[in-house]
Amino acid sequence: MRYSRARILLLLPYIGLWQLGYYEHLNEYIVVLVALFPLLLLKRRDFRVDRTSLFSVFYGIVFVFLLLEPGIVYGKIDFSPLTYLLFPTLIHSLLLVVSLLSMIHGIVLKNLLKRPFLGMALTALVYIMTITPVSLLMDFGGLIQLILFDLTFIVVLSFYLGFLYLKSNFNILPGIIFLGIYTAFVSLGVSVLVSRLFNLVWEVIALSVMLFIADKTIREPATIKRMFKSKRRTRKKDSSIVVIAAGLIVMLILLVVLPAVTQESHYAIADPTDSMYPVIEPGSLLLVSHINPGSVRVGTIIVFNAPWENGTLFAHEVVGIYYDKGVEYFITKGVNNPAKDPLPVPVSDLVGQVSLSVPYLGYVLIYNQITAAVILVCAGIFYAVDIKR
Repeated sequence: MRYSRARILLLLPYIGLWQLGYYEHLNEYIVVLVALFPLLLLKRRDFRVDRTSLFSVFYGIVFVFLLLEPGIVYGKIDFSPLTYLLFPTLIHSLLLVVSLLSMIHGIVLKNLLKRPFLGMALTALVYIMTITPVSLLMDFGGLIQLILFDLTFIVVLSFYLGFLYLKSNFNILPGIIFLGIYTAFVSLGVSVLVSRLFNLVWEVIALSVMLFIADKTIREPATIKRMFKSKRRTRKKDSSIVVIAAGLIVMLILLVVLPAVTQESHYAIADPTDSMYPVIEPGSLLLVSHINPGSVRVGTIIVFNAPWENGTLFAHEVVGIYYDKGVEYFITKGVNNPAKDPLPVPVSDLVGQVSLSVPYLGYVLIYNQITAAVILVCAGIFYAVDIKR
């Protein structure tokens, strides 16, 4: 067995350690400190303060700003109390970042240089198996939601971190800085109160923008450039830049700019549930139009950011309207639900009204958005690293 393969096999006890920590209720700091053993297998040159490391600070700040942009545009940002920012928890998370990237980059990806795309795919799998308890993966009921939202973002993020590692000539520090800034941001408890699907698509777009920025600002060394040398002509490569840029601009206009200008949060959304059946078929495409709060009446089907689901978009019927301390509230209910919604909806969470529903086309919208975003990122990865065919 070659030494490189032996190192890759270290993934098994590494993943096992984290899974054991989830189920045996071990002290989280003991788990993190033991998991830092990959640092013993790395060399000093694997952690270098260089130009790329400084750039990664800029990348992390820009990425956080991009994640906040939909909330800034729609005015839907929730700044939770800073009780989320617990010093011990933050330190634990940052130690996890160091341990994780030292393992999946310094040991896994570095030993798969001849097959970099496979290496980045394997790092994504390690990332998922490290931070996700197996019990969540075995729960079929929540598995689709987990794959659709959480794991999709994790895979794309791990691909970006792997790309950053290769472009920086095997320097782990830029990825640690970038992921550390994102981790610190998450610990602040800042929530963007738009639909979960919208958040996912926007996160993937933000990562694709960061990949493009990193590709243009980091000049990889000759050894890495030869590794990813392409046989394609320059003209074809240039045309791919146009396609990627055009795709980003179009998606940006459709998802943020155009809705903001017209004061519409969404033109179309998908309703995968049966809460409004038989009025609205499960999986319908809902066309949403703007409505003044004063025009809402009992019986109107409104679209709103549900206060009990962290701002997730709901489309339910208004069954009551009341005022409390000068603020208008809507009592809502799904036609097919046995009870009213758990909380009243303040007028500030009103998005619009359902003007038209088209059965089954909602599934097309859901998977089309996610597929388009993933294809866009994959195209950017193939362009940026120019994998040799």
